[in-house]
Amino acid sequence: MILTSVVSRGALAAAFLMSASFSSWAVLPFVLSTNSSSVLSTGNTWTGSGTLQPNVIPISFSSNGLRNLVLVSGFSSGSLTIGPDNLLPKPRIAAATGVRQTVTLTGGTADLYVANSGSFDGGDVLFNSVGLSGFSTGVTKIVWTLDFTLPIAGRNDGAIGLDNRPMGGALGLVNAGSGLAANQYSVKMTLGGVSSAPTTNGTFTPGVPANARPFASAGWAGTSITQAGATTFTTDAGFDGTIPLGNSSTNFLLIRGYDYNGSGNNYTPADADLVYAESLTFEISLTSGGSFAANTAFTISMDGQQFSNVNNAIPEPTAGVLVGLAVLGGLIGWRRRRTA
Repeated sequence: MILTSVVSRGALAAAFLMSASFSSWAVLPFVLSTNSSSVLSTGNTWTGSGTLQPNVIPISFSSNGLRNLVLVSGFSSGSLTIGPDNLLPKPRIAAATGVRQTVTLTGGTADLYVANSGSFDGGDVLFNSVGLSGFSTGVTKIVWTLDFTLPIAGRNDGAIGLDNRPMGGALGLVNAGSGLAANQYSVKMTLGGVSSAPTTNGTFTPGVPANARPFASAGWAGTSITQAGATTFTTDAGFDGTIPLGNSSTNFLLIRGYDYNGSGNNYTPADADLVYAESLTFEISLTSGGSFAANTAFTISMDGQQFSNVNNAIPEPTAGVLVGLAVLGGLIGWRRRRTA
């Protein structure tokens, strides 16, 4: 596979290449809509409970502003697959790259949203994030997994910031919810299928070096962001605050990448193509053990980059890595079927 792919939508591809150089920060926008019969656009699927909504169409952000629409109402678990032809922009991500977002709720239901909240990377007329709100009484936990068909790395531009451009995806709290505060949440993020690619010929090895230091949001607690080699990040102190849709914010919980050799210079463009992940899993609950409010709202914005070394095969994980991936077995199987 060659990463200099061509987007089938010619005019749209030209728009992406032009706008990418002007955006102040960026996301992975995606082509997705439903028609009047609630049928998803080609290459995308929803599998799970709930009800797909009709006429979910992004329209232009620059002309109409934020558009945040319910895609699936009243679901308790399900998977939204965004097919490879629909995840953009190329060639920052490979043509074969799609993503599957799987959400499982404990204790009730919620609504799944898609938002068009900016024009970054040519996404003026595309959705660029996925959200949750409209919780029924009794929802106590969310498990939210992003599983990419090809491993994704951090970006090699603007590497010093921790307010945008996550490696894979960033979780933000849009609204704490009635009677709740941002600091009452407990969040865990696990990177799955992590591999290092320290050589120019694309040879991948499972995991990251023991001295590789993550460059991650300050909101992650203690050793989550100081422990070399960490691939799991936690906080019981909640979010530092809420984020407005469409804006960069240090209140996002994310990882940008790794200071690969542990030099102490944080994450740099030279580190970008050295570490990849196949998936991210967020687990969200309340530290009090209570349930989310009806108007509690979360969003995930995807981002990242792929480089020429992705051309080579990713090795099978070691036994130690398999332990960390056990809960993701079904999703990783999906990735392998798609890339076989």
